[in-house]
Amino acid sequence: MRQTLDKRKKTISNRVSAERRPVESILVFFLTIFLSLPCFGSYSEKPDDSSRRRREPERDWYRSAEARQIADNILSWQSPQGSWPKNVNTRRNPYSGDPNKIEGTFDNGATTGELRFLARAFNAAGDRRFEQAFLRGLDHILKAQYPTGGWPQSYPPGDGYPRHITFNDGTMIRLMFLLREIAESPDYDFVDAKRRQAVKESVDRGIECILKCQIRVNPVRDTSLEDSGLQEKFSNGVNDKLTVWCAQHDEVNYSPRPGRSYELVSLSGSESVGILRFLMSLDNPSPEIIRAIEAGVEWFESAKITGIRKKWVHGDKVIVKDPNAPPHWARFYEIETNKPIFSGRDGVKKYDVAEIEAERRNNYNWYGRWGELVTKRYKEWNQNLKTQSQRNSKFDAQDLELMTFGSGYPRRIVVAKDGSGRFKSVQDAVDAVPESNRRQIVIFIKPGIYKEHIVVPHDRRFVSFIGEDADKTVLTYNLNAKTAGDDGKPIGTFRSASTVIAADYFTAENITFENSSGPGAQALAINISGDRAVFRKCRFLGWQDTILTQTGRHYFENCYITGHVDFIFGGAKAYFENCHIHCLADGFITAASTPENQPFGYVFSNCKITADTAVKRVYLGRPWRPFASVTFIETQMPQQIDPTGWHNWRDPNREKTARYAEYGSTGPGANPEKRVTWSKQLSKAEADVYTIENVLGGADFWNPKDEEVKGIK
Repeated sequence: MRQTLDKRKKTISNRVSAERRPVESILVFFLTIFLSLPCFGSYSEKPDDSSRRRREPERDWYRSAEARQIADNILSWQSPQGSWPKNVNTRRNPYSGDPNKIEGTFDNGATTGELRFLARAFNAAGDRRFEQAFLRGLDHILKAQYPTGGWPQSYPPGDGYPRHITFNDGTMIRLMFLLREIAESPDYDFVDAKRRQAVKESVDRGIECILKCQIRVNPVRDTSLEDSGLQEKFSNGVNDKLTVWCAQHDEVNYSPRPGRSYELVSLSGSESVGILRFLMSLDNPSPEIIRAIEAGVEWFESAKITGIRKKWVHGDKVIVKDPNAPPHWARFYEIETNKPIFSGRDGVKKYDVAEIEAERRNNYNWYGRWGELVTKRYKEWNQNLKTQSQRNSKFDAQDLELMTFGSGYPRRIVVAKDGSGRFKSVQDAVDAVPESNRRQIVIFIKPGIYKEHIVVPHDRRFVSFIGEDADKTVLTYNLNAKTAGDDGKPIGTFRSASTVIAADYFTAENITFENSSGPGAQALAINISGDRAVFRKCRFLGWQDTILTQTGRHYFENCYITGHVDFIFGGAKAYFENCHIHCLADGFITAASTPENQPFGYVFSNCKITADTAVKRVYLGRPWRPFASVTFIETQMPQQIDPTGWHNWRDPNREKTARYAEYGSTGPGANPEKRVTWSKQLSKAEADVYTIENVLGGADFWNPKDEEVKGIK
């Protein structure tokens, strides 16, 4: 038992900090420590009783006098801000100098190791000093996170390259693993609920930052697609190809940034390993995370260098040819060409490591076998993902016709009333889409009137409804809020929708969505609660409550929408561009329920409003909820628009909170001088803020302009 504890103490001590050693050894040492830390396991799994029993010997040691002395030493090295210095053995001896001279950092494994030790020491011994020091360090980490989600090398960040978002030597990823550990592991139950919630939110922002930092480059053109016009449609959604990460990124705009003079802006073959391994450790990865992982793994395969190995010749490190050598990767690759690059302290880019001075050539890891770690972990991750997908899926591959453009491009299902397609029913086609789908599937709907209640559930993502002609391709049903359900009671507004879109990444083009119930009760043509929904050249026909944009982000382009009361309503962010809105009777166009903390609600840009000749008065909107947000920009308005523009829903208090605005309205219904005083006429500069990118972009920089999909006959 004593030998086991001694070995455990030695391992624990080594994880806390490291003494100075030659530069190359330091890099290898820290990479080894980084990849061997327990944080590379899954912290989402809660330890069972047996694992707790296995940790009892460790707990006993943390109660010992020796462990308490180490913890006391660690406390003495904590900076006033809450962090610890790097390249110092903080466990060996106490610090006796001026605490204000301690230069705390997150670099080279500093701070994270100390915090883990203190947490274990507190759990074992219950010394409140250890708890307080831990919480001070945790608060320091949370405070140090940039609004954009990343961390500098140290905080306050100061000037120069250390202030950038720092992936270099695993700095940010170590913090991310620790924070996720704190959020999920029972070993940190002593952390109060408010802090743990802040930690969870910090991890989420960190993940968003990682995704935003992933470098995009222009793709290699696929000549097989040029004639079809699909080349620009299927280049990762933004005409760019995702690769990997730089060692540092700008803390404001996420662009790649240089480090020290010999660490140029580049694609990093080393730091990207830790980032990918972190992403692959996440449970239930989102489509964006999956895409980032697959793109990163693909890049590592493309950047693999074979037939070389490192060799020391007379005290000089050289690269020699060896056809039997395992694959290597360069530390840095030129972004534009994907060629390995090197640099001495003069900062001049070279394409051959032999061309830089001996000091940098021999004391820096320019080549390594880092990609092997990615390949190994990816195989495990991909198998787990496939197993989960197979377990959940009812999909029969024969139900889909693979398009001729290869497995990386959309699949297509044909629906036709006359039986000439795979299905006669749209819902049957939707049901054929695999659960947890990760590829775009086009459901091509031939002309016809499809009277059916259609639901695209949340687990059928990446589905597109494509028609030939919106006037001739109609999805319709006739439920309304007063329709009796199975229990004999009215089904209510939300359940009256003819079509329900609960899945993310839904698109539709040349389709009519209709509720034919008529006036007299709420009757939705469509209910949208998925994120990133796109509608182009579609018609939405109804009377009261035609479109419910419940949650998420939605884009409507060149669409035709009819109704008379609150016929565009909900709390989502929605952008209507070049749309035609037709009022069938007196009423209200919008009834937004925008959440208070959501900066944008509905934006209508370059739209046209018309009305039947019998219509007398129409309001632009009324606030369904107090903080409703609706903006009309350069929209044509008919004379039926009430001069006051907006209605308060018979609640004067909502005049204080509703966010209604216009810019450049035209036509007889544009009466800026007669609008209610609690609405706003925007200046040109203010109106310029209402771009698609600002309104819909979000953390993933979504731009629906990049996601046009066409069905192929």
